Amino acid sequence: MNSESEQSILDELEHLIFDEHKIISYKWAMNHFKIHVQKSKQILSKFVKKFQERLFIHHLITGFKSLTVKHSNPYNSVYVSPKLRKKSKSKINTNSNSNSNNSNNSYMNDSDDDDEDMTQSQGNIDKYQSIYTQILCEDHKLEEEKLKFKKIVNIH
Repeated sequence: MNSESEQSILDELEHLIFDEHKIISYKWAMNHFKIHVQKSKQILSKFVKKFQERLFIHHLITGFKSLTVKHSNPYNSVYVSPKLRKKSKSKINTNSNSNSNNSNNSYMNDSDDDDEDMTQSQGNIDKYQSIYTQILCEDHKLEEEKLKFKKIVNIH
């Protein structure tokens, strides 16, 4: 791609963004202009450098974040799937609340018979300490947001 065709893409991007208020991603530019993904990223990078003060740039970060909120359960319930309920009833401490008249009240019921990959005891649930998430952040907050992830899968 020569500099003349690159300049025509930059001019068209300027029109699309500032006149038509179009939101542009590198994937959209790649498909619209029929260019390679890396070339699309390079052209958009040049465009951003040229018009940075007029743009609102955002990034989508996908990856695994640490769980930061521990939910307390006032009923001390433990989820047990219906298939495992019969096997687990004797092993699970159903309710530490002495005001409860029925120990079955502490089971959370699930009517479908799906197989559970996770272990069924409350103590083992804590081993899942990260969650897959997506965050849309402003350009100036990108580095700060990246630090909050255990593992980043992709940044767009």
